[in-house]
Amino acid sequence: MVDLTVLQPISWFTAAIGVCVAAFYYVMNLRETTRNRRASFANSVLGNFMSEEGALRWVDILSMKWDDFDDYVRKYDSAVNRKNFAIRAAFWTTCESI
Repeated sequence: MVDLTVLQPISWFTAAIGVCVAAFYYVMNLRETTRNRRASFANSVLGNFMSEEGALRWVDILSMKWDDFDDYVRKYDSAVNRKNFAIRAAFWTTCESI
């Protein structure tokens, strides 16, 4: 016949192993979730750059010409040229989120 003093440590050991396995599973699940979130974020942000709209935004930004700050304000300030401001804001906000 098995004594209770032998069964009790076996029960504790089994419970401890179960807790360790659960903790390991939880950590691995968290890592996988984080990896998936990073991948989906990268896809959504890079989708803005790789799309036709993103290419057109980049061309619009590159085609801006000015001599000094006052010339820039006269041509491209948000009060004067709202469309150009929206293009710049969309592009730089995407860059900043990366």
